[in-house]
Amino acid sequence: MVCKSVNGEYICVNNTCPQNQTCTCSATPTPTATASPTPNPTPTPTPQPGCYDSCSSDSDCPNDLLCRSVNNVNKCLDINCPSESDCTCNTTTPKEPELPKAGGIPPTIIFALGGIIIVLLGLVF
Repeated sequence: MVCKSVNGEYICVNNTCPQNQTCTCSATPTPTATASPTPNPTPTPTPQPGCYDSCSSDSDCPNDLLCRSVNNVNKCLDINCPSESDCTCNTTTPKEPELPKAGGIPPTIIFALGGIIIVLLGLVF
């Protein structure tokens, strides 16, 4: 039991059921509404701009992107391929040089016939 001042008068109050001024509580306590604290909304962080998003300076963009003007609008882009809106630079595979054609049938026939003629001349003389 606790004495509390209500409207300038002290009254006996049971902490188990403070709404009952007779200082006795019923077997089933009467539920009382209690104010629950209103949760403060958690501020959501502003996401960092990504590829081709608007920006105002290089520090707004991720490390691998820079803030540059595209059609008079600053955007985060890859300086290596500024025209790519997905910031993926297309790499071109170098074309292998064509090798010149080695040999061929006409030179082979000429040298084969020349060799046969030399062998025949060697047998005759």
